[in-house]
Amino acid sequence: MEIGKTSLGNSRRTKKWATKTRTGCATCRRRRIKCDEGVPSCKRCISTGRDCEGYRHDATSHGAAGILAVYHEPVQSIAPAGVDASHAERSAFAMLHGECVRRMAGLFSESFWTVDVMRATQVYPAIWHAGLAMGSMHRATCITAPTPQARASRQRHEAFSLGQFNAAVLSVLELTKKPALSDADKETILLASTLFTGLCCLQENYEQASRHAKGGNRLYWRWKYWKQHDGDEEDGPDDDDDEDADLTCTTENYRADYQGSRRSGCVLTTKSLTAVFTHFELQFCSRFRTVDIPEWRWRNKAHKCSAAPFASAVDAYTELQPLLTGYCHMGRYLSIPRDVAELEPVWRSVKAYVGELLAWKAKFDDLLARLTMPPPDEAEAYKILCLRFLWMTLETSLSQSEGTGEMVWDARGPDMERVTAFAETHFAARCQPTSGPRSFTFSFAMSVCEVLTFLGTNCRDGGIRRRLIALLHGWRERDGMMDARLLALLVHTVMVLEENALNGMQAPHEGCTCVPGGRFICNDHRVCLIDTQFLGERSATIVLTTAGMLKNELPPYETSVSW
Repeated sequence: MEIGKTSLGNSRRTKKWATKTRTGCATCRRRRIKCDEGVPSCKRCISTGRDCEGYRHDATSHGAAGILAVYHEPVQSIAPAGVDASHAERSAFAMLHGECVRRMAGLFSESFWTVDVMRATQVYPAIWHAGLAMGSMHRATCITAPTPQARASRQRHEAFSLGQFNAAVLSVLELTKKPALSDADKETILLASTLFTGLCCLQENYEQASRHAKGGNRLYWRWKYWKQHDGDEEDGPDDDDDEDADLTCTTENYRADYQGSRRSGCVLTTKSLTAVFTHFELQFCSRFRTVDIPEWRWRNKAHKCSAAPFASAVDAYTELQPLLTGYCHMGRYLSIPRDVAELEPVWRSVKAYVGELLAWKAKFDDLLARLTMPPPDEAEAYKILCLRFLWMTLETSLSQSEGTGEMVWDARGPDMERVTAFAETHFAARCQPTSGPRSFTFSFAMSVCEVLTFLGTNCRDGGIRRRLIALLHGWRERDGMMDARLLALLVHTVMVLEENALNGMQAPHEGCTCVPGGRFICNDHRVCLIDTQFLGERSATIVLTTAGMLKNELPPYETSVSW
């Protein structure tokens, strides 16, 4: 026998040495696997559909284990009056209060989820049940293992979520039977519609999500909920006592309330739902051909930027969102041929919006100057980066004027190249392939993907468009309400239709100056309206209307996509 070698008969089994951990959850310790110590449940248990049995309670636990011990039992929540929370409901509330709200906070809606929603669940039964439905559905989406045990666990959470959703709907219906709604009742209904929208987004049921969003949005504007006090619900937006020369609303008539004022008997500030519903309006209410420009506002009025300085990136976003929504409404309204007399007040409103957006930019620059020393933390720095990217993109549209039409974007080609390069520099890392499943969540706040989509649909440079599509297609996160893969398909569909204007995909127009291969697209063959009609699970119909289709009263181009 050679030296250094041992026969099988003489070999002895040696135990591999490894440090023991006493800080994992009870389930992982019993299975003798490493625990990631996530709270309120570890990711290993969640992904396999197991019940995480929590962490040790003894006071001698080391480090974080002692702190995490409070997550062993479901959160001892204070359910609304008249609701006797079961063990399953308290477990669902623990998921909502922990992992769920952190994942859904997105860039700019952390306060809405961690403060507003949590506070409302303790007061309103409808919000309690709607919140539990979201928490349980979120838990179901986190179970990714392909085992029978995981599938059964996922189905159990989905069934519980459905039951809580039904309880929330019944609670809302009880409120609607009242002869007169209080401010607290209105707040409950609006917040419930918001959570119903989010629940449908978690299920990727965008068709139903859009219904909840549009319904809640109509009520928000009918009740003039941005005001601190109720007005006459039958009054239209033109009934406001506003004599400003630029037709902007006064601070009292419309603004996000940054002072934290609440309506009588309510738990949310008036600003809490303003950013949410104006974002809904931009995401859903403006994307459908069957939905006209909302009757409640924007045709001859603009939100007036407040004079107060921004304290943070979230503060800046909250004030920008209603401005952005109104300005985009104006762009959509101007995309449809109209009489000169009808367009005159609209252009006055557009100019008013540009002025308010520039006022916002001055305040944002002031915020940046104040944040340079000391430098912001990593999370705040990323929010500032996203707002810079949004403004750079928005700035490419501020030069539009009467008669320019879709051709206005050509003059901003160099700016779009600069913005695209900025996105590739700062966001490409979020598009790298990953071996694990895509993060599945959403946010009620603006996302980078929405800005990339705006760039891709308005820029007619084929090279830039393909770079933007690559960023969208590879985006790993769900940081907005819509899947980035759907947005990538939307930009791709617009590009294909425009670049093939001479190949039979569009009707020929007299005086067409298109250059084959998409090297130049004439105004008549450019898409000016984009509508999305959701069909079912991960499928939709994209409806595109060009300037020529509108001018010649031709039917729009429709195509179905799935992702």
